[in-house]
Amino acid sequence: MEDDLLYANYRSSANSFTRLNLNFCMKGIYWSYGIYSFFIGVLIFCIVLVGRRWRNRRG
Repeated sequence: MEDDLLYANYRSSANSFTRLNLNFCMKGIYWSYGIYSFFIGVLIFCIVLVGRRWRNRRG
């Protein structure tokens, strides 16, 4: 009986640990994706700005 209880407790703790790990991984993916998309947006904005200035200088 005690062994079953111990096993159930171990299973629940392991399950919560894997759930926490998965949640942490998803948050890490979300944060890295947000940072990368932000940098890509800034890069596109800079390219557009430089292109407009270069076009205005040429024209």
